[in-house]
Amino acid sequence: MELLCSKFDTRKDIVLASLGLLLEEYNDKSPKGFMDKPIISLVEEINSRTDFYTTSSCSGRVCLFLKRREVSKGGKWLLCSHDPVTFEQVQAAVSEFTALENKEDFELTFRFEPFIVHLEARDLESASRFMVWCKEVDIDDIMMTTLEPRVMLRFAFHERITVPLNNKEGLIVTKDFLSFLTEQSTRKFEANFLQLSRFREHLANQNASGDPRGKRRKQPNILFTAKRFKIVSKGLKFKKCGFCRATPIEESSSDPEASQTFVLLEKKMRKPDEFRHALMRLRLGQVIEIEGRESEIGEPDDCIVIVSIEFIGTPDRTQDVMSTGDYLCNAYVCRCVNKEMILMGAPEKCIARGCKVRHIPNQRERAKILRRIARKQRRNERVKNVYAQFAENGDHAVAPWKERGSRFADWIVDTYGLEYLSSGPILDVAGGKGELTLLLMQKSLSSIVIDPRKQKLSKAMRKQCKKDNIPPPTRIRKILESPLTDPELIDLVDTCSLVIGLHPDQATGSIVQVASERGKPFAVVPCCVFSAEFPDRKLLNGSFVHSFEELCQWLTEQSSAPVEKDEMKLTGKNLVLFTRP
Repeated sequence: MELLCSKFDTRKDIVLASLGLLLEEYNDKSPKGFMDKPIISLVEEINSRTDFYTTSSCSGRVCLFLKRREVSKGGKWLLCSHDPVTFEQVQAAVSEFTALENKEDFELTFRFEPFIVHLEARDLESASRFMVWCKEVDIDDIMMTTLEPRVMLRFAFHERITVPLNNKEGLIVTKDFLSFLTEQSTRKFEANFLQLSRFREHLANQNASGDPRGKRRKQPNILFTAKRFKIVSKGLKFKKCGFCRATPIEESSSDPEASQTFVLLEKKMRKPDEFRHALMRLRLGQVIEIEGRESEIGEPDDCIVIVSIEFIGTPDRTQDVMSTGDYLCNAYVCRCVNKEMILMGAPEKCIARGCKVRHIPNQRERAKILRRIARKQRRNERVKNVYAQFAENGDHAVAPWKERGSRFADWIVDTYGLEYLSSGPILDVAGGKGELTLLLMQKSLSSIVIDPRKQKLSKAMRKQCKKDNIPPPTRIRKILESPLTDPELIDLVDTCSLVIGLHPDQATGSIVQVASERGKPFAVVPCCVFSAEFPDRKLLNGSFVHSFEELCQWLTEQSSAPVEKDEMKLTGKNLVLFTRP
């Protein structure tokens, strides 16, 4: 009746007194009546915390259990050991079964059962905290039961063996199979004791979230506070963390021994709200200044955990990739996707450059590659269907990507009208070869390409110019950027009727900023974000620009005139942001 007392501390004092923690024999409620030696240290660790105490425990056991058929309760242990057993012990227990006269009435089962602990927590908050600790060391077999006013927990290791050894006709296993079961139980015992020790160490390092009654976590060593590195290779990226290898700037970046592996963990950073921005900026050739510390239990091994990070400049595009580490080669993955099959060796490109990472995927990586191949095939099928519908319905159907120029040209004429567009030239920023400009010229409009790249007209475009008797598009090989200082570009913008950009990549922001600066309307179809090349872009709420939606919001905020939105019937990025005269 004393255990039904409403106060947790009173119940704990009663149980600890019955355990006799100062004695060599530890009494509890298990069938054996006392604790197993391997689990004593874990029980002591749990009971040393004021928010928990144990009620029953077992360090794990291997047994041969005998019971009557069709009877749920009762039975007998022919063999029960809390330590690894030998084949001779198992065979002796089986021999005892075979000596029974009416053995067809019994069931004989070989079992390995892992460690299990029952305990009570002070409240739901403490129980939830304990469950988190279990999951941090991969103990997923945990259950909580609330019986007012008590909160009970049970956790155990997940490795188990349960194998029936007989039927009504007698034994159904051979000596070789019994030997195999014995070996497997020994291996699982080793894993069981390892997990038991791992959880005890992890529990000893936990601090009860600011609760002074809990043990304080040992602070990990800070390795450096402000040291600069240059990223030379990237590892696997996950949803909640990112890996990279970086070389100290003062040392040779070509020395693989000088590079170190870093991991970015959201909950371990001093400013967790900056994690997403930092994860997106882990690019090859990026210079970083970081504060790093050694990893703890439950964190990736052999890695330096980044506590705070600053990005210096933009990524160096000429940086050579250091192909080291146990990673699957990205070039190999791309080649498999392009070929739509799993390759059996390294691609020629990797052989030529002496790539040192893996080119043999494991089972999980094979599945990932096959999913990418399936996505590619589905995308190709969708594109094929778009082309078929476009060929059948023409202007009333969604146009394929190759028709983006004609659709955008038609949209410009429909939105602004020929009368207004004829008042000045249309500036096609980042226009490439000038396909869009040529389409506008075919509509008797003046258009000029502003693009620093040297590009020749395609054969089809030259034929079209000759057929329509129009000159090749005029090209200004300069970069349009804000603030506008070039006199030639200032004159062009001031006299133009419209500034446009169809998937202009890095020039998207400049189009909006220059047009707003000179008071001109613009129409732009944004595509790529380029967050690494423009790390200083921020929204009015202070967040960085990383997604397409955030890019559109940033462009809207950069405009001095009201920005409208429209969608073209086109596959891919088809959103038009525009202002009116």
